[in-house]
Amino acid sequence: MLSPENLENQIEQLWPDNGPSTKEVSKYLKKYQNEKIVIKCGGKVLLDPVLLDGMIGDIAILRKLGLTPILVHGGGLGIKKKLDELNIESKFIMGLRVTDEKIITIVEEVMIEFNKKIIKALEKKSCKAKSITVKENNIIHV
Repeated sequence: MLSPENLENQIEQLWPDNGPSTKEVSKYLKKYQNEKIVIKCGGKVLLDPVLLDGMIGDIAILRKLGLTPILVHGGGLGIKKKLDELNIESKFIMGLRVTDEKIITIVEEVMIEFNKKIIKALEKKSCKAKSITVKENNIIHV
């Protein structure tokens, strides 16, 4: 957590040269210091090592700046890739995948695999991370 007395100097150590000014950043850090930051990550990011590494690095910086990011990830492309590998065709109605019992098992597997990949990458950057999936720490009740 950053100390308020020396905030701009501490930001400067973490911040990229081509980013906004440290004064601008410190203004938003003060404003959102007690808030959760929700980040939506598309499944495409999880299939591209360069994009994934960049996103993980950004999340690590947010944590070092004392913020609490919450990552919500997709997985559509990974799901499609896995279904294609298994020669399973999924149907879409108005842009939404029709998920039968066979497909839901594959969807869960792909999403859990992505989740573990994210957690492992965050932990390598010394970020404490917690997985929330339908299989562990589930907070969704229907």
